[in-house]
Amino acid sequence: MYKLLRKLHHVAVAATAASVVATATACTGDPVSQPTGRLMPSTAEFTAADAGNSAQNSLLATVRGATARYHDVDAALADGYVLGSPCEAMPGQGIGIHYRKGALIDGVVDPAQPELLVYEPQENGRLQLVAVAFVVRASAWDPTHNGPPMLGDQLFEDKRVPDWSSPPFPTYELHVWVWKHNPSGMYATTNPLVSCPE
Repeated sequence: MYKLLRKLHHVAVAATAASVVATATACTGDPVSQPTGRLMPSTAEFTAADAGNSAQNSLLATVRGATARYHDVDAALADGYVLGSPCEAMPGQGIGIHYRKGALIDGVVDPAQPELLVYEPQENGRLQLVAVAFVVRASAWDPTHNGPPMLGDQLFEDKRVPDWSSPPFPTYELHVWVWKHNPSGMYATTNPLVSCPE
């Protein structure tokens, strides 16, 4: 009887945790996965997935904590960030204005020190912090690595052939929309909710 009660307890805990994860996912605006035919993952599968999400969420919390003071663009300027681009957008998709700190573009990925801060201009003329971007020079990374850098479990984009949204030298880059929801995803380069003044 004790073993049966213990097993029922584990099933109830796993079901509650799965429900919490599903609710949290739905609240982020990202689509909830469709059922795969199994009622719930095994405890081992759930634990592994939860640990991965927890580690990535911890990294994102580090990014937010390190950049919260930069909601005031004057604080970013005081810390050595400088205007790095005009407001960047294309039809239906925007990025915003990049402020960069050149000393950080050194081949090191540090969630507490993003190389770029991304602001969206507001109608009142103020700038709203919407995202950060991590930039790694390919020339500093490639000699000692076999693949692109990662922020936790998220792979950087290969921008060794520069495009309209990247610096004019070969890089790896990752935008992280920690301050504004992005329907295209937390790590998409552009955001359909961001626009530039006409």
